[in-house]
Amino acid sequence: MRNLITSANRANHTSSIKSRHLSLAACLACSLAFVPNLASAETSAPFVGVELGYGEGRVNTDEAYLRGVQYGITAGYKQFFMPYVGLRYYANFSVMHAPGGYDKDGNDIATLDKKTTTLLNYGVNVDFLANFVAGEDFDFGAFVGVGVGAYTWLKSGYLEYAPSNWKLTHLDVALNVGLRTNIAKNHGIEVVGRVSFLDGNVYSTTVNGTSVKLDVSHPYSVTARYTYSF
Repeated sequence: MRNLITSANRANHTSSIKSRHLSLAACLACSLAFVPNLASAETSAPFVGVELGYGEGRVNTDEAYLRGVQYGITAGYKQFFMPYVGLRYYANFSVMHAPGGYDKDGNDIATLDKKTTTLLNYGVNVDFLANFVAGEDFDFGAFVGVGVGAYTWLKSGYLEYAPSNWKLTHLDVALNVGLRTNIAKNHGIEVVGRVSFLDGNVYSTTVNGTSVKLDVSHPYSVTARYTYSF
């Protein structure tokens, strides 16, 4: 009788251990079902992009505001060290067209009516990429980085009659920040904000003991960008 009871206890114990193992396996399987397929997450690749949005230029801080459509292209390489963290290195070139101009109170500047000022911006950039979601067909995250280059004001609009000795190209150091997605491996959509830190001096002189100067800047732009990764 004792042997029968002992055998029954052993059988129950073995059955209990098997049940626990099956439960753990089931929990593990359920957990893995919710883990992104990291092998298929976003990977390193060269890319190109186009963007369209809005930009602003300023003359002597608040003397004139020049605002209008901005569009451009980018090309570079994104490098992922893991599915959630990476860097990208790229060049950018953009054009801003600002029809007319406004004073600090938002009033039209009569002398700029029907005149368009054109601004070019170009340089190289490095962005830190952080993905909050990394899946097989969809990635979502943010980026922050810095760009170094230059911006050039063409002889148009506000600077239409700029003398040849005026300096119209200036150093540009800017902060890049925004949100980004990567869809079906190759396609990306981003919202990009760019803030420039430096003003440029077009000319400085002294008239009757008074300092006279003209400074320009390209303080910010906000664009939507489409990228294609190869």
